[in-house]
Amino acid sequence: MEYINGETVRDKIKRGPLSAQAVLDIASQVAVGLGEADRKGIIHRDIKSAKIMVTDKGQAKIMHGRKLSNQEPDDSGNGGLYVSGVRQRPKTV
Repeated sequence: MEYINGETVRDKIKRGPLSAQAVLDIASQVAVGLGEADRKGIIHRDIKSAKIMVTDKGQAKIMHGRKLSNQEPDDSGNGGLYVSGVRQRPKTV
C-alpha cells in the first residue's frame, strides 16, 4: 500500500473554487488513469472527488475501495455492467 501525501479533490474544493487550469490538469490525469485501468479490464465504479487524491507535486491519484470490478456483471440478470454508477452495456465498456 502506498502513502499519498496530499489531499482529495473534495477537500481542495471545500477550501475554495479550483482554477480552470487545475480542473483540466486533474481531469486529464484521471482520464489517463481510468483509460489505463480500462485497458487492464478494471472498472472503478465509484469515481468521485473524494476518491481522487492530488499529491503535493500536483499528481492526481485514483483511490479505490471495494467498488472495483473486472467486468463484473450487475445483479439485474441481463449481463450489464456498472461503471461509476452508470449502467453500461458490456460492449461499451
